[in-house]
Amino acid sequence: MSGLIKSSVGFHGVNTHSDLKAVNMLLARNGIEGLEGEFVNTGNSIRGIVAFQNRSFIPADGLVKPDSLTLKLLLKKNSVSLYRNYDNVSVRYEPQLMDLSSEGVWLMKNYEMYKQYPYDDQTGRRITSHCKGATIGYGHLLSRDEFPKYTGGISEFEATRFFNIKIEDFIKPVRSYVKTKLTQGEFDALVMLTYNIGPRNDKTQSGFYHSEILKIINGESVADLEKAWGTYVFSQGHIMQGLMNRRQSEWKVFNNNGYAKL
Repeated sequence: MSGLIKSSVGFHGVNTHSDLKAVNMLLARNGIEGLEGEFVNTGNSIRGIVAFQNRSFIPADGLVKPDSLTLKLLLKKNSVSLYRNYDNVSVRYEPQLMDLSSEGVWLMKNYEMYKQYPYDDQTGRRITSHCKGATIGYGHLLSRDEFPKYTGGISEFEATRFFNIKIEDFIKPVRSYVKTKLTQGEFDALVMLTYNIGPRNDKTQSGFYHSEILKIINGESVADLEKAWGTYVFSQGHIMQGLMNRRQSEWKVFNNNGYAKL
C-alpha cells in the first residue's frame, strides 16, 4: 500500500483531509476506536497516533510520515488490544454551541456540596474569620472583602442561584479556547476541571488556558492526556484525596463512562 498517504499526518504534520482519513482508517483497523467517519478531528487523530506508537513500543512523536516505521506498523495490522481512553464515540458538536448538561451540574454540585456557613476548603471546618481557602455554598471561594457578607450563612436557594451565575465563567472559557469538536461528556469534564483549576491566570501561567490538557485537546501537544489530567491534585502544596477523586471522576465523564461521584 505504498503511497497511501502523500504527506505527513499528526503533530505538526501537513494534515490534508484525505491523508487524515487514511490514517484514521488504519488506526481504526488496529483497534484505535472512534476516528472513522467524515468528520476529521486532528487533535483526536494525534492522540490516536500516540496511543498506537506507545503500544507498539516506538518513539511517540504523534506523527505519521510516508514510509515511516509508524505507517509500516499500521499497515501490518499487528495490534490486538483496544485503546479506548483517548476519545469516546458519541456525537460531536462545536464547543461554542454547547452548554453544561444537567448531569454535569448534578455531579459538580455533589462534589462541591452545599455548605451553609463559611468553611476552610483544606480542613472542611467552619470558620469565623477569613483564610486563604474560605469557601461557602457550592464551592464559592470567598475574597476577604466578601467574607463579612456571608458570616451569617447562605440559603441553599441562594447558593444554587449563585452557582448558576458563576458557572458561566467556566463554561465560556471552554467554548472559547477549545478548537475541536467535543462530545457532551468531554465538554462537561472540561468545564468541571476548569471550575476547579480556574480558567486563566496569565501572571502565574496557570488555569485551563495555560494547561497541557488544552494543548493536547487542540492537537498542540503529544503528551499523555490522562497523565496531564491527573496532575491537578494539589491544594496549597499538598496532594488531596478529594482532588484525586474529582480528577478520576472527570476522566470517566470525559470518556463517556458515566457521571458518578467517587
